[in-house]
Amino acid sequence: MHHIPDYLMWTVPHSGTRYTKTAFERAGLSAQHGYRWGAIDRDKPDLLWGHVDSHHMHHELGEIASHVEKQFLVTRNPIDVWTTWMYEPAAHDDADDKVGHAMFSLEDHWRAQNELAERGLHIHRVDMDSLEDLGKWAGLDLSAHDVTYTKGINPLKEAVANRDEEAIEKAIKNTGGWKRFKRDAKIYAPFYEQLGYDIWWKNG
Repeated sequence: MHHIPDYLMWTVPHSGTRYTKTAFERAGLSAQHGYRWGAIDRDKPDLLWGHVDSHHMHHELGEIASHVEKQFLVTRNPIDVWTTWMYEPAAHDDADDKVGHAMFSLEDHWRAQNELAERGLHIHRVDMDSLEDLGKWAGLDLSAHDVTYTKGINPLKEAVANRDEEAIEKAIKNTGGWKRFKRDAKIYAPFYEQLGYDIWWKNG
Protein backbone atom coordinates (compact mmCIF):
# COMPACT_ATOMS: atom_id res chain seq x y z
CA MET A 1 0.00 0.00 0.00
CA HIS A 2 1.41 3.37 -1.02
CA HIS A 3 2.18 6.26 1.30
CA ILE A 4 -0.17 9.17 0.54
CA PRO A 5 1.21 12.63 1.38
CA ASP A 6 -1.11 14.98 3.24
CA TYR A 7 -0.42 17.80 0.79
CA LEU A 8 0.66 18.19 -2.82
CA MET A 9 2.01 21.50 -4.07
CA TRP A 10 2.08 22.18 -7.80
CA THR A 11 4.08 25.08 -9.20
CA VAL A 12 5.49 26.61 -12.32
CA PRO A 13 9.25 26.88 -11.57
CA HIS A 14 10.38 30.20 -10.08
CA SER A 15 6.97 30.81 -8.53
CA GLY A 16 8.05 30.82 -4.89
CA THR A 17 8.16 27.04 -4.66
CA ARG A 18 11.00 26.68 -2.19
CA TYR A 19 9.85 29.68 -0.15
CA THR A 20 6.49 27.98 0.37
CA LYS A 21 8.05 24.55 0.97
CA THR A 22 10.28 26.06 3.66
CA ALA A 23 7.22 27.38 5.49
CA PHE A 24 5.81 23.85 5.70
CA GLU A 25 9.15 22.54 6.95
CA ARG A 26 9.31 25.27 9.59
CA ALA A 27 5.89 24.06 10.74
CA GLY A 28 7.40 20.62 11.37
CA LEU A 29 6.42 18.80 8.19
CA SER A 30 8.68 16.83 5.90
CA ALA A 31 8.74 17.94 2.26
CA GLN A 32 9.91 16.12 -0.83
CA HIS A 33 10.31 17.00 -4.48
CA GLY A 34 9.32 13.89 -6.35
CA TYR A 35 7.51 12.24 -9.20
CA ARG A 36 7.74 8.50 -8.37
CA TRP A 37 5.91 6.21 -5.97
CA GLY A 38 9.18 4.52 -5.00
CA ALA A 39 10.72 7.63 -3.47
CA ILE A 40 7.46 8.62 -1.80
CA ASP A 41 7.00 5.20 -0.22
CA ARG A 42 10.61 5.27 0.98
CA ASP A 43 10.72 8.79 2.45
CA LYS A 44 7.04 9.21 3.40
CA PRO A 45 6.81 13.01 3.04
CA ASP A 46 3.99 15.06 4.52
CA LEU A 47 4.23 17.51 1.60
CA LEU A 48 5.02 16.43 -1.92
CA TRP A 49 5.78 19.06 -4.52
CA GLY A 50 6.33 19.01 -8.23
CA HIS A 51 6.43 21.30 -11.23
CA VAL A 52 3.33 21.34 -13.34
CA ASP A 53 3.95 20.46 -16.98
CA SER A 54 2.20 18.24 -19.50
CA HIS A 55 4.46 15.23 -18.86
CA HIS A 56 4.15 15.19 -15.08
CA MET A 57 0.42 15.94 -15.06
CA HIS A 58 -0.44 13.00 -17.28
CA HIS A 59 2.01 10.42 -15.99
CA GLU A 60 3.03 9.09 -12.59
CA LEU A 61 2.81 12.33 -10.61
CA GLY A 62 -0.67 12.89 -11.99
CA GLU A 63 -1.67 9.42 -10.80
CA ILE A 64 -0.14 10.08 -7.38
CA ALA A 65 -1.97 13.41 -7.20
CA SER A 66 -5.31 11.70 -7.67
CA HIS A 67 -4.90 10.19 -4.19
CA VAL A 68 -3.96 13.42 -2.36
CA GLU A 69 -6.91 15.29 -0.89
CA LYS A 70 -5.24 18.64 -0.19
CA GLN A 71 -3.65 19.90 -3.40
CA PHE A 72 -2.74 23.48 -4.12
CA LEU A 73 -1.12 25.56 -6.82
CA VAL A 74 1.39 28.30 -6.01
CA THR A 75 1.46 31.22 -8.44
CA ARG A 76 3.61 34.31 -8.88
CA ASN A 77 3.32 37.29 -11.24
CA PRO A 78 4.19 35.80 -14.66
CA ILE A 79 6.61 38.59 -15.53
CA ASP A 80 8.57 37.87 -12.35
CA VAL A 81 8.58 34.17 -13.21
CA TRP A 82 9.84 35.02 -16.68
CA THR A 83 12.48 37.43 -15.36
CA THR A 84 13.96 34.74 -13.12
CA TRP A 85 13.61 32.09 -15.83
CA MET A 86 15.65 34.16 -18.29
CA TYR A 87 18.60 34.64 -15.89
CA GLU A 88 20.66 31.63 -16.99
CA PRO A 89 19.76 31.33 -20.71
CA ALA A 90 20.34 35.05 -21.31
CA ALA A 91 23.77 34.81 -19.69
CA HIS A 92 24.78 31.90 -21.93
CA ASP A 93 27.13 32.33 -24.88
CA ASP A 94 24.46 30.82 -27.11
CA ALA A 95 21.69 33.01 -25.73
CA ASP A 96 19.45 32.85 -28.82
CA ASP A 97 19.17 29.08 -28.67
CA LYS A 98 18.98 28.87 -24.87
CA VAL A 99 16.28 31.53 -24.56
CA GLY A 100 14.25 29.79 -27.27
CA HIS A 101 14.38 26.47 -25.43
CA ALA A 102 13.56 28.16 -22.12
CA MET A 103 10.52 29.84 -23.63
CA PHE A 104 9.28 26.56 -25.12
CA SER A 105 9.50 24.93 -21.69
CA LEU A 106 7.78 27.84 -19.96
CA GLU A 107 4.92 27.74 -22.45
CA ASP A 108 4.36 24.07 -21.66
CA HIS A 109 4.24 24.83 -17.93
CA TRP A 110 1.66 27.57 -18.49
CA ARG A 111 -0.57 25.39 -20.65
CA ALA A 112 -0.46 22.63 -18.05
CA GLN A 113 -1.16 25.14 -15.30
CA ASN A 114 -4.28 26.29 -17.15
CA GLU A 115 -5.48 22.70 -17.34
CA LEU A 116 -4.72 22.06 -13.68
CA ALA A 117 -6.52 25.22 -12.56
CA GLU A 118 -9.70 23.98 -14.25
CA ARG A 119 -9.88 21.27 -11.57
CA GLY A 120 -10.71 23.93 -9.00
CA LEU A 121 -7.85 23.26 -6.59
CA HIS A 122 -6.73 25.82 -4.01
CA ILE A 123 -4.53 28.62 -5.40
CA HIS A 124 -1.95 30.44 -3.30
CA ARG A 125 -0.61 33.66 -4.84
CA VAL A 126 2.81 33.77 -3.22
CA ASP A 127 3.26 37.48 -3.95
CA MET A 128 -0.28 38.50 -2.94
CA ASP A 129 -1.49 36.08 -0.27
CA SER A 130 0.04 35.53 3.15
CA LEU A 131 1.50 32.24 4.30
CA GLU A 132 -0.76 32.59 7.32
CA ASP A 133 -3.79 32.40 4.98
CA LEU A 134 -2.35 29.33 3.28
CA GLY A 135 -1.90 27.86 6.74
CA LYS A 136 -5.58 28.41 7.54
CA TRP A 137 -6.52 26.47 4.42
CA ALA A 138 -4.03 23.72 5.25
CA GLY A 139 -4.87 23.57 8.96
CA LEU A 140 -1.29 24.47 9.87
CA ASP A 141 0.57 27.29 11.57
CA LEU A 142 2.47 28.73 8.60
CA SER A 143 4.27 32.06 8.80
CA ALA A 144 6.43 34.36 6.69
CA HIS A 145 10.19 33.95 6.82
CA ASP A 146 13.28 35.55 5.33
CA VAL A 147 14.83 32.50 3.64
CA THR A 148 15.40 33.51 0.01
CA TYR A 149 16.75 31.69 -3.01
CA THR A 150 17.86 34.58 -5.21
CA LYS A 151 21.06 33.90 -7.09
CA GLY A 152 23.23 36.55 -8.67
CA ILE A 153 22.33 39.98 -9.98
CA ASN A 154 19.66 39.84 -12.65
CA PRO A 155 19.76 42.97 -14.83
CA LEU A 156 16.25 42.19 -16.04
CA LYS A 157 14.76 42.95 -12.63
CA GLU A 158 15.48 46.67 -12.74
CA ALA A 159 14.42 46.93 -16.38
CA VAL A 160 11.13 45.17 -15.65
CA ALA A 161 10.55 47.23 -12.50
CA ASN A 162 10.96 50.37 -14.62
CA ARG A 163 8.81 48.93 -17.43
CA ASP A 164 11.63 49.89 -19.77
CA GLU A 165 11.17 47.69 -22.82
CA GLU A 166 14.39 48.83 -24.49
CA ALA A 167 16.36 47.89 -21.37
CA ILE A 168 14.52 44.57 -21.16
CA GLU A 169 15.49 43.71 -24.75
CA LYS A 170 19.09 44.65 -24.03
CA ALA A 171 19.19 42.60 -20.83
CA ILE A 172 18.26 39.45 -22.73
CA LYS A 173 20.66 40.25 -25.57
CA ASN A 174 17.97 41.03 -28.15
CA THR A 175 17.09 37.35 -28.41
CA GLY A 176 13.42 38.01 -29.06
CA GLY A 177 12.45 36.49 -25.73
CA TRP A 178 10.59 39.62 -24.63
CA LYS A 179 8.48 39.75 -27.79
CA ARG A 180 7.71 36.06 -27.45
CA PHE A 181 6.78 36.50 -23.78
CA LYS A 182 4.36 39.28 -24.74
CA ARG A 183 2.85 37.18 -27.54
CA ASP A 184 2.44 34.32 -25.10
CA ALA A 185 0.08 36.45 -23.04
CA LYS A 186 -2.70 34.74 -24.98
CA ILE A 187 -1.68 31.54 -23.16
CA TYR A 188 -1.29 32.79 -19.61
CA ALA A 189 -3.04 36.18 -19.29
CA PRO A 190 -6.65 34.94 -18.83
CA PHE A 191 -5.64 32.80 -15.87
CA TYR A 192 -3.42 35.38 -14.15
CA GLU A 193 -5.81 38.26 -14.78
CA GLN A 194 -8.56 36.23 -13.15
CA LEU A 195 -6.30 36.02 -10.09
CA GLY A 196 -5.89 39.80 -10.03
CA TYR A 197 -2.47 40.21 -11.64
CA ASP A 198 -1.80 43.31 -13.74
CA ILE A 199 -0.63 42.12 -17.17
CA TRP A 200 0.47 45.62 -18.16
CA TRP A 201 2.63 44.48 -21.09
CA LYS A 202 -0.13 42.54 -22.86
CA ASN A 203 -1.19 45.34 -25.16
CA GLY A 204 2.16 47.08 -25.37
